[in-house]
Amino acid sequence: MKSTATFMLSILIAVFYVQDAKAQKFGLRTGMTLAEMDEGNGFSDYYDVQFKPGFMIGAEIESDFNKIFSIQSGIFYTGKGVQYKSYLQIEEGPYAEFQNSRSLYYIEIPVYLKFTLDLDKIQLYGIAGFFGSVGITGSEIIHYPDRSIEFEDNKTKVAWGNELDQWKRLDWGPSLGFAVQFQAFDFRIYSQTGWNNISNNPDARESDANFNFAFTLGYRL
Repeated sequence: MKSTATFMLSILIAVFYVQDAKAQKFGLRTGMTLAEMDEGNGFSDYYDVQFKPGFMIGAEIESDFNKIFSIQSGIFYTGKGVQYKSYLQIEEGPYAEFQNSRSLYYIEIPVYLKFTLDLDKIQLYGIAGFFGSVGITGSEIIHYPDRSIEFEDNKTKVAWGNELDQWKRLDWGPSLGFAVQFQAFDFRIYSQTGWNNISNNPDARESDANFNFAFTLGYRL
């Protein structure tokens, strides 16, 4: 985790240090995330997997190479996770529906190459790059919507670490996006695909990997 974080920060420092400070732009960004996890082993065959709504917020910096190409990064607080539902048989009786909502929150640093098309009053741009993130908190809630059964809702705090039933903190992977910019504002849609299996449970799943869509509004200071 330390080596990956150091590598990401080294890229940021190197890129922005060599650029003219006057060409650097700062901004704020916030928005909604839709998160899912690929849990492998035919998980989606047994559970109704759904996107989990969340949010992201943070600050970004951009440094221009020319009118078309620039490099962009920042630091963000980002929600990920998954929610799904299935049915649990009560002894030999009827099946009861249960819903599981897993929220994972990360501090994230992306590095993007940005391609801009200037259409006079508006600008269109695409981004492509990678992100690195560290898990800092989270929770898991099991909810039983049928109040006639005896099971009670259960909420637990996510445990991070390398032990069984804990989650690995480090996540990374590629990110792609598209945006429309008007004056100081832009609306961006992007996706993130986690390449790290963040589960420590080798028997229950082949892979627990984050996947995220984000719909964000940015403001250039």
